[in-house]
Amino acid sequence: MVAASREKSMALVNLEESSEEATWRGNAENVKDDLNGLDKAVSAVLGQRTIERNQLLVTIAKSKFTKNRDDNNSVIQLVPFNG
Repeated sequence: MVAASREKSMALVNLEESSEEATWRGNAENVKDDLNGLDKAVSAVLGQRTIERNQLLVTIAKSKFTKNRDDNNSVIQLVPFNG
């Protein structure tokens, strides 16, 4: 009877340990899922920032090009042609 009771107690302890291990595994999977979600969110934000920065650089380049073209046209218009 004592041996049977002891085996039952050991089985309960093993069951509790298995349950605890499963909980840790579940928590680890939740953390992994959370980190994957966070990684995707950060990547999306960085991607959007890159797009915005590139759009700003294009706008600046266009502005400089237009200004240079206007300056060159002004110079060309001011120089008389003796052809």
